[in-house]
Amino acid sequence: MVEVPKFETVIGGAEERQFKLNYLKQKLTFDQQETKIPLLLTDSLNPAYSGNMDWQDFFFRNGVVQNYDLSVSGATENINYRVSGNYYDEDGTIKGTGYKRYTTSAALGLKMSQRVNVNSLFRLSRGDRSRGRGQFPGEDVIPLTNGQYLSSLYNLSERDKQNLVGDYPGSRDKNINDDITASITLNYDITPQLRFASTGSVQSSVNSRDIFRPGALSLLGLAYAQSSRSRYENLNLDNTLSYYTSLFNKQHHVNVLLGNTINNVKNEFTGIGSGSQGNDNLRVVQGYNKDYLLYRDAYGNLVSGSDYQSAGMLSFFARVNYDYKEKYLLSFAYRADASSRFGRDSRWGYFPSASAGWNISDEPFMQPFKKWIDLLKIRGSFGITGSLPNGYYLPFNTYNTNQGGYGGSSGVTYNGVNAVTPNFRDGVAQAGLTWEQAKQSNIGIDATLFNGRLNIIFDAFNRGTSRKLFDLILPATTGYDKVNTNAVDIRNTGLEFNIQGRVMSPSSKFQWNPGLILSFVKNQIVSLPDGGRDIIVSDDNLGMTYILSKGRAINEFYMMKSLGVYASEKDIPFNPYTGEKLTYWNGNHTVQAGDFIWVDQNGDYDVWDWNDKVRTGNPNPFCTGGLSNNFTYGRWSLQVYSTFTLGRDIYNKYMSDRLIGMVNNYATIAAIDPNSIDSWRKEGDHTKYAEVIPYSNKYYYQFLPFSSAFVENGSWFRIKYLNLSYMMGPKFLERTKLSKVQFYGVIDNVAMFQKSSVPDAEAVDERGTYNGAGYPLPRKFTLGVNVGF
Repeated sequence: MVEVPKFETVIGGAEERQFKLNYLKQKLTFDQQETKIPLLLTDSLNPAYSGNMDWQDFFFRNGVVQNYDLSVSGATENINYRVSGNYYDEDGTIKGTGYKRYTTSAALGLKMSQRVNVNSLFRLSRGDRSRGRGQFPGEDVIPLTNGQYLSSLYNLSERDKQNLVGDYPGSRDKNINDDITASITLNYDITPQLRFASTGSVQSSVNSRDIFRPGALSLLGLAYAQSSRSRYENLNLDNTLSYYTSLFNKQHHVNVLLGNTINNVKNEFTGIGSGSQGNDNLRVVQGYNKDYLLYRDAYGNLVSGSDYQSAGMLSFFARVNYDYKEKYLLSFAYRADASSRFGRDSRWGYFPSASAGWNISDEPFMQPFKKWIDLLKIRGSFGITGSLPNGYYLPFNTYNTNQGGYGGSSGVTYNGVNAVTPNFRDGVAQAGLTWEQAKQSNIGIDATLFNGRLNIIFDAFNRGTSRKLFDLILPATTGYDKVNTNAVDIRNTGLEFNIQGRVMSPSSKFQWNPGLILSFVKNQIVSLPDGGRDIIVSDDNLGMTYILSKGRAINEFYMMKSLGVYASEKDIPFNPYTGEKLTYWNGNHTVQAGDFIWVDQNGDYDVWDWNDKVRTGNPNPFCTGGLSNNFTYGRWSLQVYSTFTLGRDIYNKYMSDRLIGMVNNYATIAAIDPNSIDSWRKEGDHTKYAEVIPYSNKYYYQFLPFSSAFVENGSWFRIKYLNLSYMMGPKFLERTKLSKVQFYGVIDNVAMFQKSSVPDAEAVDERGTYNGAGYPLPRKFTLGVNVGF
């Protein structure tokens, strides 16, 4: 079962209207009340504004999860096989959403002779994703304003209710994904020591989406239909030749591997979406009207058109492993890769590596410690690896066709000729772009102690990424938005621990096996373009800014430094030269009690421009890890797994959006008691947030995401799941003629412990920002049985 997420406390119906009116009368002057308060609150006799909608209860539900597995396997001397099937069905916690998956897989091993054997794998899967209402591209499943639910006063028609939960007759949003994975491996033992192996594999994924929205759902009466197909294909061929031998009384062991890989990936897309004033019974895109054609959605994704991208890679590699009595170990590897994603003169990347190990516990001088040291190994390595860019055609400039409308004219042609313009949005190409390189050195220790009751794996690493692909923003005078460069170098240093234990003795009926994984990583920017000058990175979707500085961590928050809220007028500084109080926004707002305390970094007694922005937080965690505990008692077993992140800053844009909504759209969003927010209300209040006055003339964009007032401690600890199971005993199995019967219950997303006020501190983006978007992470309850025949 999928549980609904935890709801926020909101006020609804007539109580909401009265509550909001009382609050506004306290905060606004009489003149402001006459002009600022919307009809939604004042026109209580209007049936459209007399609702009592509980949006959270309307959109969310408890769902059911079903998961069924069936597998059959067998083997003879020359053949082995396994065939399995799976059916998975999950009701989404948002009404109208869900996911079904049908999977079948097969594995076959065939011994054709003493020297030749063949292994094959095949997997076919179909995913059917329910997306709720037939959405117009770019729309959210749940309509929100400033990230908040709408007011309960809106009285929705039955048609609107059906539409929002995906029950409106005729609406459609069908999303099917078909995945095929197959591979076949031929092993030929030329001699007992020399083996040739060849593996061919294919991965294909076809995604289709068909949308239809009836004209009744549009103010203009326009129906909307969209159909798209995308395909991803990955073809791979690996050929290897391996040789193994033992020398000098079989104490020296050598393994040599030579290999070659050929790879090709391909992405295709074809789609069209258009409005129409035709009959709603025609629910496909047919004879579309170009006046209503949708070329791209709100996020810039292609809707109408076709796209084809393909890239190939050729690789050669070699590896030599050597050991003496498995006590001293050496390994050397070298590979060369060529990718079509780079220019003709920079396609090849060369990546060597070497490692060494020493099993100290096998040395004679370790004999006195054998009682408590089972294994002690020291190892070290150095290597260079390469990374490919996401784009397939970086070394090439691209062009846009059908650009007859460029510059303001209409039509796709110019004087009857197909008009072509440079693609300024995707950047200007550079011929010398090449592989990102990651150079990593590592030293580690593996230890098994106390007769296997304690296992420790420790690693210390230094990983430097050079020639990192980075989009450098260009001046507007160039015409292009950006240029692709190999311009940034980053270094990551850290420690990693993997500790596994067995607390009780092997003879104990009760067993407890704990495990702890810890990772401490520090990243640092080593090199930047333009002589190492700072780079300001803007996220236009979130309105956030970040800074890249040489010697500092990547993506630090860059904004006004907030020290709280001015509790009273006497706390506000004055300009000693003019006698005027501190101002914000280039003098457009004179600071008052209840305003944020923004630090005047350049001392000009006005806070706003870039000279007043500083680093205000580091979104990179100091430590991440996982904690596992496995308990068994007789036939009972309990698994508890937790994960955590410590020592990071996150940005609470969810609260920023909420306060903006309360200031600008207080009447139209859900009624949340402003007193529940730590904001300034009267002289002497020491609070976290500035005063919240809806529709006030005192608004100075104070809640936009450029202030450290919304930077919070992002540390968290989550109990990911509990798994309790019981295994039936041999007497029951003998009576039922079964080989295995296990009953189990699982709880996913058990509990969350965090410092931040955001709903879920784990659900931040890669730059540490939480905005409340995305599908909620529900708690799941699963009961099942595992039967072996």
